[in-house]
Amino acid sequence: MPHYKDGTPAKVGDVVRGKGYNVKGPDGQLKEITGVVVHINPGSESCNLQVEFVEISRMPDGFSWPDLKLFRLWEGVRIMNDAGGGHSIVTRGMDYGETAHFEKIA
Repeated sequence: MPHYKDGTPAKVGDVVRGKGYNVKGPDGQLKEITGVVVHINPGSESCNLQVEFVEISRMPDGFSWPDLKLFRLWEGVRIMNDAGGGHSIVTRGMDYGETAHFEKIA
């Protein structure tokens, strides 16, 4: 069975933090994600982990409700009112990675 950075055996349902293969920040570098392990490939040392996660970003100022309705049509995208009177975009994602690049946090 694959293990995390600290040697802990990986299990489906673990909450983990680390860098996968595909999620990049604005600088083009791999971005750390936090999510739930949904699949483990026990027969592989690389590409043996799938992590589901959510990201929250602020909606740009100046968007109107018709614009927001377009965002609601995208699969896995939700719009929330935030405390500052604006709106935040909540998106769901999935990435692949190696268990050795992640740590279990819960």
